[in-house]
Amino acid sequence: GIATALKQLKQGAVVVIMPDVYKEREDTYQIPFCGRARNVMLGTAVLARRTQATILPMLSDPSDTGMGFKTCFGMLIEPSHCATESGPRSPAVTLCEDYRTTEALFRQLEQFMCQRLIHWQYCRTHYLGKPAPPKLEAQELVRLSALFLKDPRVYVNRNAPMVLE
Repeated sequence: GIATALKQLKQGAVVVIMPDVYKEREDTYQIPFCGRARNVMLGTAVLARRTQATILPMLSDPSDTGMGFKTCFGMLIEPSHCATESGPRSPAVTLCEDYRTTEALFRQLEQFMCQRLIHWQYCRTHYLGKPAPPKLEAQELVRLSALFLKDPRVYVNRNAPMVLE
């Protein structure tokens, strides 16, 4: 399906993607959504970036009367194409930009859905239990701790203490 979607997007076709669906939790990133962290894939942003496509958030909302639906459209999202005049950006920058694009998409979906979450199938699992902090493997925690401790905002120079009189 991905190869077909890439080909169709490059040809200017419209591809409908459900950005909240995933198989493996390990392949997801946490995005703020309705007061909690929601696990989502960055696939929509990656496809848009690779094909220079624009994302149009859209939602089929059950109508207040009858069995029909109305379609709600959000604002266009132009993903970063991760290249500069000097060449492609680093994988870390690309990942951050794909995350930002996905976060913008879910911010718009949140505006449509927040007051009526009961209507969307996958949202019920989002609220089944208490929100848990993300689980980090020991190696990842050590790596993140090293980054944190190198941050100048938390670094304390013990050789030049500040004297308060």
